[in-house]
Amino acid sequence: MAGNLARRVAFSAVAIPAAGALVYLGGWPLAGLLALAGVLGVREIYDFAAPLGVDPLRRTGMAAALAAPLGTYWAKGSEIHFAEPALYLVAVWLIVVVALAAWRRGPTGRPLAAAAVTVFGVAYAGVLPAFAIVLRHPSGVGPASWPGTALLFFPLVLTWAGDTAAYAAGTAIGGPKLAPTLEAWRPNVAALGMFGLVLAVILLVWARASLVVFALFYTHEMPSLQGFLEQVFSLDNLEFLVAYFCVGGFFALLVFAISAISVPMMMDRDTDGIVAVLTSVKAFGTNLPAMLLWAFIITVVIGAGFALWFLGLIVAVPVIGHGAWHAYRDSVA
Repeated sequence: MAGNLARRVAFSAVAIPAAGALVYLGGWPLAGLLALAGVLGVREIYDFAAPLGVDPLRRTGMAAALAAPLGTYWAKGSEIHFAEPALYLVAVWLIVVVALAAWRRGPTGRPLAAAAVTVFGVAYAGVLPAFAIVLRHPSGVGPASWPGTALLFFPLVLTWAGDTAAYAAGTAIGGPKLAPTLEAWRPNVAALGMFGLVLAVILLVWARASLVVFALFYTHEMPSLQGFLEQVFSLDNLEFLVAYFCVGGFFALLVFAISAISVPMMMDRDTDGIVAVLTSVKAFGTNLPAMLLWAFIITVVIGAGFALWFLGLIVAVPVIGHGAWHAYRDSVA
């Protein structure tokens, strides 16, 4: 165990500066590394699904994971008007995945499970890392830029350090094994994958709704990267703030209502996504005051974690996860 910890620290001592240099360069080198990591991550997720009898569309998924970071950087830097909307071709890809799964796997080959794992693998290991391009290259920030580097590199270093610190604490203190809990999603990976897809669609709708609110209610020039919070949250923009928080609050409550109970339920039981979501919505409505208080606590705790330069998330995220499990057990079990 001590040898593993020493190797982790030694690897981090070399890898963190190398990652920092690559993040600073940004551009195509960063996109290429994320594409390679996405392909490897998707392959690993698909290997997890194989013993469960689910056969995802490997080449289709790995190709999409490769294209996600590269396409994101192209869209961010392209001057072509349709570049960013072209990312919505992902909808066409989803249709193709479902059609290929039904055709190649047949009714006995669990085509829906194959499609779900294919999409989940790409979304988790390919699309999510592609958001690093968005963080590294916000509007007006190009390669070799310190502001863009700080937006991406600082959270990465904290995650890296938190993982190493957690491993060191586990080695020193001991206790129940953590590894089995990290694989709790495997027995119901298809339902969790489809639910992740639903959340991704809600995210896309929220992104477009946010742009509409900006276009309709923000009366000043578009805010720049410097002094963003001061410009956006000024009392001069009171009408915009009210509209923005109302729309954002609606999407936040929607996501909370469908996920507060459903995610731990799908991990604890062999329940499909529809039943889990309906159960979560019913529990939300039945225990509305307690659920609203729980949502407020989550917002405050996670907000405090962000306010403490992300260091607070090392404590906040496990605490919220523990509380979410007990909320599910007390509401449903």
